[in-house]
Amino acid sequence: MARTFPILSLVLISFISRAQEKIPLDHSVYDGWRDITFRALTPDGRHAIFLFTPQEGDATLVFRDLKSGRRDSVTRAADPALSYDGSFTAFRIKPAAAQVKELRRLKKKKEEMPRDTLAIRMSTTGAVIRHPDVKAFRMPARAGGWIAFTQEPPREEKGDTKAKKKSKKNSEENGYTLRVLSTTSEQSSSFPFVRDFLFSRYGQALVFSTTGNDSTVKAGVYHH
Repeated sequence: MARTFPILSLVLISFISRAQEKIPLDHSVYDGWRDITFRALTPDGRHAIFLFTPQEGDATLVFRDLKSGRRDSVTRAADPALSYDGSFTAFRIKPAAAQVKELRRLKKKKEEMPRDTLAIRMSTTGAVIRHPDVKAFRMPARAGGWIAFTQEPPREEKGDTKAKKKSKKNSEENGYTLRVLSTTSEQSSSFPFVRDFLFSRYGQALVFSTTGNDSTVKAGVYHH
């Protein structure tokens, strides 16, 4: 017993001295911190969704099936929104943060920067449907099964002489192509040069404003 006390004392002193050592914090430590900036639970309580956002870098959207324990994740996710009935989650897939940072360092123009992609993940199957070049998306506040989004046209290849320079082009002023998609039937409708759009609260209608295409669709406000 006489020998045990000195040994325990040495161990305790060593433990206290280590606890008093301050670990220096630098930017590399801060970058590893992640906040949960979005959380949602489907109405049936089966699926949980979390968005983990680091101080710097790409966010990760995590899907957890609370019944089976299955876990899926999507990197570079942003702006997630769960449909009212919980049947799907819509979100953006952003370009890699490191890529965007490098392009900005090189002072690339806005039209040269990579674009966002709209992703729609079905809750029951886990299938993810992607739509490139998305500008904005919206869903009804109190209804499921529908989503609407605007898209930029695909970028023209360099040296493409077939493009018509005089034709009306998509822009913030002219508007973009609007797609209205049923996630249950997968049927969709498209409308040109839409500047703004809004679902009714219960999803019975979609109202949008367009600058028109000077042929089949005149400028005005439409009810779909």
